[in-house]
Amino acid sequence: MGFGFSVIFGEPQTMQTAMPRVLDALKTDLSDPLVALLAGALLGGIVSGILELFFPRIVNRFMHRVRRGIVLDPLDVLMKKQASLHVVVGNVPTVDFRRLGSGDPIVLPPNAPFLPFGMAMGMADLRAAVSRRFGSSRSLEFHDPDHCGDSIKRSFIALGGPYIHPIVKLVLDRGLVPEFTIEDGPIASDQADVYSSSREGVKSDGALASDIGVLIWVRSPYNESCKLCILFGLWPQGTLAAVDAFLNKVGPRSKCSELRRYIRRGHDCIAIVESNISGLIVGAPTILKVRAL
Repeated sequence: MGFGFSVIFGEPQTMQTAMPRVLDALKTDLSDPLVALLAGALLGGIVSGILELFFPRIVNRFMHRVRRGIVLDPLDVLMKKQASLHVVVGNVPTVDFRRLGSGDPIVLPPNAPFLPFGMAMGMADLRAAVSRRFGSSRSLEFHDPDHCGDSIKRSFIALGGPYIHPIVKLVLDRGLVPEFTIEDGPIASDQADVYSSSREGVKSDGALASDIGVLIWVRSPYNESCKLCILFGLWPQGTLAAVDAFLNKVGPRSKCSELRRYIRRGHDCIAIVESNISGLIVGAPTILKVRAL
């Protein structure tokens, strides 16, 4: 085992003369079992360190590509072959509002609409999801229903219900979602099932205790090769619940898997979800019903 001490602790050596001596010593001394064991341990440590540093990154990238290419989420399906996710947002047709205190009403600019709470939160969640999922390689664009241009000729999301969104009203009026209606109350009827929100206490004007969200996945009426995803609620909190169910895996697991399977295979479908509400806090949605259209 003379190579380590004779080279390292012997007379001063230059790099050019020392390295050949180290290699020569390794060749001759590896016949010594202890030297071979130490050399193997050293090499193993170096290799394991390299693997520990780079292998998780390689595996994560590989699995991400597999997941993106095979196990597609609804967001992946909607953005397939598109550089941007287009969201057409309905809004309450309010042109002015009365300020606190005295004074004339404040007139709103055309591109500064009032948005219900749940829709605004849903927009923020969609933006965060696109950024988290695709980074800077994809973008998200919001549009007004009256100024959406060619965005509706691609796959897109319509955010908001038929009372405030002309595209959603058109889809329902044309009967593109068979056996589904929104009635005054508001109440959602799907086949023989009726869904409504609940209130705190016994008063009909009490605070919401729960709300219903609706997720509709259909062929776009503006381009048959593209998809339209409609997300809305009976009230704003239900809209946020619908967005949550679109972006995330929610319970029960069997209904969530059924919904995602329909979307992944390109089948038109509808899902009804419900969330409990406490103040402005909207709980995780539960899928009540999924069916193909």
